[in-house]
Amino acid sequence: MRNVRRFKQFALPAASLFLCMSCGGGNQGGEGPQSTWYKDADRDGFSDGATVIAANQPAGYYPASKLAATTGDCDDADASVHPGAIEVDADGVDQDCNGFEIRGPEEVVFDWSVDRCEDLDIPDLPARAFLDRSGQVQLISSHSTARRFLGPDLNDLTHDCTVVMTSHHDPDPGMFNDAEWIGATYTEDGETIYAIIHNEYQGWTHPGQCSMPFWSANCWYNGLTLAVSTDAGNSYGHPLAPPLHHVAGTPWQYVPDRGPRGIFHPSSVLKRGDGYYYAIVHRVGGGAPDDTSQWACLMRTPDLGDPDAWRFWNGSAFGGQFVNPYTDAVTDPTARDCPPIDRDDISDMTQSLTYSEYLGKFILVGSGSSVDGSKHGFFISFSDDMIDWTTRELLLERALPWTVQDPAEAHYLYPSLLDPDSTSRSFDTVGNTAYVYYTRNNRAAGDLDRDMLRVPVELFRH
Repeated sequence: MRNVRRFKQFALPAASLFLCMSCGGGNQGGEGPQSTWYKDADRDGFSDGATVIAANQPAGYYPASKLAATTGDCDDADASVHPGAIEVDADGVDQDCNGFEIRGPEEVVFDWSVDRCEDLDIPDLPARAFLDRSGQVQLISSHSTARRFLGPDLNDLTHDCTVVMTSHHDPDPGMFNDAEWIGATYTEDGETIYAIIHNEYQGWTHPGQCSMPFWSANCWYNGLTLAVSTDAGNSYGHPLAPPLHHVAGTPWQYVPDRGPRGIFHPSSVLKRGDGYYYAIVHRVGGGAPDDTSQWACLMRTPDLGDPDAWRFWNGSAFGGQFVNPYTDAVTDPTARDCPPIDRDDISDMTQSLTYSEYLGKFILVGSGSSVDGSKHGFFISFSDDMIDWTTRELLLERALPWTVQDPAEAHYLYPSLLDPDSTSRSFDTVGNTAYVYYTRNNRAAGDLDRDMLRVPVELFRH
């Protein structure tokens, strides 16, 4: 399905723009004896940022007042290429200069109606992949009973019905050992695979822990824990007895009917050249009963095997330490509550963190809405340091659970960026092409009919 994205054009009075486009040399525009002129060689109203300071207007240069933008034109020799232009997918040209394009149709990776091993076999978190010791690719998009896909590469996978991890359903919220999803994986050797677990304490399933006897976000308390596979991904378990496997959470204990609260679904794990492993996590809810704030936090560790080694970015350094509010003394909860990174630009995007060796930048992909709230779906942002990010751009416009108008309409979640040709055993790097994997909830069979899809994308270096 071809996805042609249209962006709002910059609003300029037509007369002023055409006046600019027809002007030649000479000191036109009355800018004074020494003025700054911006190059617009293709006369599309957008400059690539090149300037000349001169008394007279050089050919191909214009005053800022006559341009829609003084920077951002990624091809100043082509008038059809500039910020806000209509993007034509799959043509190898970045018409709107946003750094990416969709380069092919949507593909089905998993069709629940024919591929499931049981009804609850659903893709319920972003897809993660790694290359095991035998050279086989394993892909996991976990539910609380986890299975995997196996194959020679990401383009040739078969869904395997073997269960690799189950949940413990411990009724004690302080054990962080209830309903467990494999949220992220990382391996150096394909033999030992570390997994960050998204642990949901589901109060509605435990007597006396929720006023509702059925699913309720108000009784949802979340934390992250550690699991490890020492047999190349065939099975996962906790390396330490709960709650010593606790990795990250908020510094407040569970209170029935005051959720959702906690640290939710981690991004993919990314290793940098400094020897640390990084992840972005979703923090939801504070200590006050009415605090439903949520944002993205950045954390890192030098040792994936030590659940206590993770530290979060506190605004100036990786000096923040998570606590277990059931076993640790918490004298200052705010110091143990991870703060947001670049909330204005990425909101609470956390699903996929990778590094593009082609761009030399970090890439964050997540679900959400545009800054002005007019667009919904999967967004992309770029960074040099994982702390400051570019303003999120719409990657794929898709209906989200909270934006659909018709309860029977399909909605989408859990995007992740994976490159079949990644140079990393854990697929935490991408080149100039990759796939966006995601889940479509078809709103059938009691919301269990969920397919995994993917769409190819191309990245551009400007």
